[in-house]
Amino acid sequence: MFETHFEVFLADTGLARKIHYQLRYDVYCEERGFEDATAFSEREEVDLFDERAVHFVVRDIHTKHWVAAMRLVLPGGDFPIASLCKLDKEFLPDHVDGELAEISRLCIKREAFCLDDPKASAEEGVLEQSLRKRQVATEIIFRFIYAAYDYSNQNGIGYWYFLATPALARMVSMAKIPFTPAGAACNHNGVRFPYFADIEHSHCFASSKSKQIQRIIDSGKAPYALFSSCFGNELSAKLSA
Repeated sequence: MFETHFEVFLADTGLARKIHYQLRYDVYCEERGFEDATAFSEREEVDLFDERAVHFVVRDIHTKHWVAAMRLVLPGGDFPIASLCKLDKEFLPDHVDGELAEISRLCIKREAFCLDDPKASAEEGVLEQSLRKRQVATEIIFRFIYAAYDYSNQNGIGYWYFLATPALARMVSMAKIPFTPAGAACNHNGVRFPYFADIEHSHCFASSKSKQIQRIIDSGKAPYALFSSCFGNELSAKLSA
């Protein structure tokens, strides 16, 4: 069931990016408390890197609610990761022969884990809840990585930076993209490690290790759709549709 529960859109309109920033505010300011909510009077969590990033959002197909966000910071300047940790010399931008981007601000609302029937979810045991949350997180994260992979291939980006926990990096590596530790750990809302991904030399996508991931690929559905093609700039597509 999970391989058809969410869909990814490239936020290519002002409204779509507003939804993206609102999702970040909901997760980072209200749900997690990672950021100071009073710093964002419009209830949109933004920073200077957004000016040279492409933004993605995920929608729950059944509820029509927007539940997750991620951005890809494009080449053309410093990257967020550089201000948070020290990269090993061979992974510094000056030593990489190719276009670099950074996967950043990947977040999922708690609502995303309450599939179909909140009452039934509340009655689940601890193990069932844990399994369901892992399945939901795997699908959403994988769909984001699939979208970023497709966008990167179409736009000449060969490498990514990605700041993540080892568990998240292992999940992403199921897509058969080589992720390599690129420096020492840092403390950024918990312990995180910098990773370097070689998109340019990744000759295949998806892994037989995950039946869930393989079903997503086998479905033939495009990695993402343009928000503008599906919704235009209509206010009816707002965060709480």
